[in-house]
Amino acid sequence: MRRKTICFLALIFALLLSLDAYAQPEGGILYYSRTDGSVPAISVDTGQEVALIPPSAFVGANPGASRNIAFDPETRVMWYSATDGHIHSVNVDTLEAGPDIFVIDADIGAARHLFIDYARRKIITPLTSGAIQMYNLLDQAESGLIPADFFTDGNVGGFRHFASDIRTGALWYAATDGSFREMDPDALVETGRQIPFSVQIGANPGALRHFVVDPVRDLLLYVVTDGSVASINLTTLEADPFAISSDAFSGADPGAGRPITYDPPVPVIPDILGTYVGSGTETTMNCQDPADNGTFPFSGSFSISDQVGGTFSGSAILMPPIGNETVNISFSGTVTANGQLTGTFTYVTMVDGVFDSSGDGTFTGQVTGNTLTLNFSGQDQVGDTCTFTGSFSGSR
Repeated sequence: MRRKTICFLALIFALLLSLDAYAQPEGGILYYSRTDGSVPAISVDTGQEVALIPPSAFVGANPGASRNIAFDPETRVMWYSATDGHIHSVNVDTLEAGPDIFVIDADIGAARHLFIDYARRKIITPLTSGAIQMYNLLDQAESGLIPADFFTDGNVGGFRHFASDIRTGALWYAATDGSFREMDPDALVETGRQIPFSVQIGANPGALRHFVVDPVRDLLLYVVTDGSVASINLTTLEADPFAISSDAFSGADPGAGRPITYDPPVPVIPDILGTYVGSGTETTMNCQDPADNGTFPFSGSFSISDQVGGTFSGSAILMPPIGNETVNISFSGTVTANGQLTGTFTYVTMVDGVFDSSGDGTFTGQVTGNTLTLNFSGQDQVGDTCTFTGSFSGSR
């Protein structure tokens, strides 16, 4: 009986250690492949190891530090390439096997590169032809293809490296000249934003550098040829001082070829509920009556009455300084951890209590502390033909 009790307590203790190991550090964690076939996770803040996926959790022969991995923070699943030619998955908390994908392409085993497009909920994997195949994370079905001739820096076959920016929906890829290039995978165009090799450190690995986007710090984290991780500010596209020493990574040093994948910290969404009272200006164009065209001041209040996580909704009333016109607005949108707002609205304009026009539009903005700033644009749909842009600033 005592032995059973001791074994039971040991099991509980091991479980508690496991749960503690997988607690999310405040600054996020970085997974990497190690030479013994395991996948450890280190705290991005401290560089200390905080979790470990053992080699036994993976299917197929042990490819060591060359195992390609991609973590999905929404489902807590680690996707990985295996020597059987499939892309498999494992839950990082329970170590239970998940769904798998068979890629119809030349069999390159665990060398199959894979990345997650967080905004579109897809796995993307380069094919040996140089094209990029996409699969839905939900049902693992094929879901689009980026042709090989999209990339003008040369064909690197199945070794094209990507990183997804969940904030913008953009993808970054590593080019053969050592630069990082941003692209829009929906429109299949490059955005024009590039990070040249000249602002990076270490030797130039060309298109073979592994990297991730850290949306919380607004950084691109890339592996340096000395085994460390350095960073680029994604606003300025210049080098940032944030770095992780190579000492944080155990096992043989594969340099810039070290596979890494990122588990970002859970963002803390600000509470933006309240009524913001202030003023703004609106510029109208294309109205039926030319006298209605121009730039006009207004006062108003925006009341955000409902918020669940990052989504919100509410209503607003805008009034010019003179006259009997009121604009009644209903709006909804999303707010990010840093207080950035995006959304849509509909409105009804009343003059002397009588319907005048109605329409819709979009807005972007920022909540900083108790201050709300908005930029908006829209168009009449009924009653008039005005189009307009404007801005508002208020406080709660």
